[in-house]
Amino acid sequence: MKPREKIINRRKEKGMTSKRVSELIGITQGGYSHIESGSRNLTVPVAKRLAKVLDMHWTEFFED
Repeated sequence: MKPREKIINRRKEKGMTSKRVSELIGITQGGYSHIESGSRNLTVPVAKRLAKVLDMHWTEFFED
Protein backbone atom coordinates (compact mmCIF):
# COMPACT_ATOMS: atom_id res chain seq x y z
CA MET A 1 0.00 0.00 0.00
CA LYS A 2 1.29 3.44 -0.91
CA PRO A 3 1.88 5.96 1.90
CA ARG A 4 -0.91 8.24 0.66
CA GLU A 5 -3.33 5.31 0.71
CA LYS A 6 -2.34 4.57 4.32
CA ILE A 7 -3.05 8.17 5.24
CA ILE A 8 -6.44 8.25 3.51
CA ASN A 9 -7.53 4.89 4.92
CA ARG A 10 -6.51 5.76 8.46
CA ARG A 11 -8.17 9.18 8.32
CA LYS A 12 -11.41 7.57 7.14
CA GLU A 13 -11.15 4.84 9.81
CA LYS A 14 -10.97 7.57 12.43
CA GLY A 15 -13.97 9.34 10.89
CA MET A 16 -12.06 12.55 10.27
CA THR A 17 -12.38 15.02 7.42
CA SER A 18 -9.35 16.26 5.55
CA LYS A 19 -10.18 19.75 6.80
CA ARG A 20 -10.06 18.60 10.42
CA VAL A 21 -6.77 16.77 9.94
CA SER A 22 -5.22 19.80 8.25
CA GLU A 23 -6.31 21.99 11.17
CA LEU A 24 -4.85 19.59 13.72
CA ILE A 25 -1.47 19.34 11.98
CA GLY A 26 -1.24 23.03 11.22
CA ILE A 27 -1.26 23.17 7.43
CA THR A 28 -3.78 24.42 4.91
CA GLN A 29 -6.52 22.13 3.68
CA GLY A 30 -5.11 22.53 0.17
CA GLY A 31 -1.67 21.47 1.36
CA TYR A 32 -3.13 18.43 3.03
CA SER A 33 -5.12 17.57 -0.10
CA HIS A 34 -1.86 17.61 -2.06
CA ILE A 35 -0.38 15.13 0.42
CA GLU A 36 -3.35 12.77 0.03
CA SER A 37 -3.27 13.05 -3.76
CA GLY A 38 0.45 12.33 -3.84
CA SER A 39 1.38 15.58 -5.57
CA ARG A 40 3.26 16.80 -2.48
CA ASN A 41 5.64 14.84 -0.32
CA LEU A 42 5.52 14.90 3.44
CA THR A 43 8.28 16.58 5.38
CA VAL A 44 9.45 14.86 8.54
CA PRO A 45 7.96 17.51 10.88
CA VAL A 46 4.55 17.31 9.17
CA ALA A 47 4.74 13.51 9.09
CA LYS A 48 5.34 13.45 12.85
CA ARG A 49 2.35 15.70 13.53
CA LEU A 50 0.16 13.70 11.16
CA ALA A 51 1.23 10.43 12.75
CA LYS A 52 0.22 11.74 16.17
CA VAL A 53 -3.24 12.70 14.88
CA LEU A 54 -3.75 9.39 13.07
CA ASP A 55 -2.21 7.21 15.82
CA MET A 56 0.50 5.85 13.55
CA HIS A 57 4.28 5.85 13.51
CA TRP A 58 5.60 8.62 11.25
CA THR A 59 7.99 6.32 9.39
CA GLU A 60 5.01 4.41 7.96
CA PHE A 61 4.44 7.34 5.61
CA PHE A 62 7.76 6.70 3.92
CA GLU A 63 7.37 2.95 3.40
CA ASP A 64 5.78 1.24 0.41
